[in-house]
Amino acid sequence: MTRRRFIGEEHLKVDAKGRMSIPAPFRRVLDAGDPDRESGSMPSMVIVQEDSRKDCLQCYTVEAMQEIQEMVEEMPLGSDEQKVMEQIYFMGATELTIDDTGRIVLSAKLRDKIGVTPNSELVLAGAGKNFRIWRPEAYQAEQVDTVKEWLDAQPKDFDPRSLLQEMQKQRQQRDAGGEA
Repeated sequence: MTRRRFIGEEHLKVDAKGRMSIPAPFRRVLDAGDPDRESGSMPSMVIVQEDSRKDCLQCYTVEAMQEIQEMVEEMPLGSDEQKVMEQIYFMGATELTIDDTGRIVLSAKLRDKIGVTPNSELVLAGAGKNFRIWRPEAYQAEQVDTVKEWLDAQPKDFDPRSLLQEMQKQRQQRDAGGEA
């Protein structure tokens, strides 16, 4: 089964009450990733700040967050790594349901984490299994500029798809070895 992915970027505003729209393509992914919701109800999503050094929020489908939380529970009990992951994916998680108009309300706490002020612009950027909410300046500095710098450091004939070819080789080797 092929899962829907979050792709693209959208620029939108958050209003004075913290309300913001979730673009229709993102809502479709969230809908597909919330299989236990009741018929006719709107999908839920989970928001975390995975790295407090970055000014963005990561948004997951309910199903994707359940997978992450299961992996955290399988980590060595009481390890520092498990404690960090519990802080991020359990204690620091916020589950929200999209309303009938396709909006969510970002709490003041979530807005403060990334420096969002009322009536300001945001960027929602698809990243495959999740999407990220950024202030435009932070998105430009952290994502766009970083990618450009990295690409500029590559040889002129570099093709980014070559990185995917390497991943394909690793998958083939793993599958040939009988690993899941």
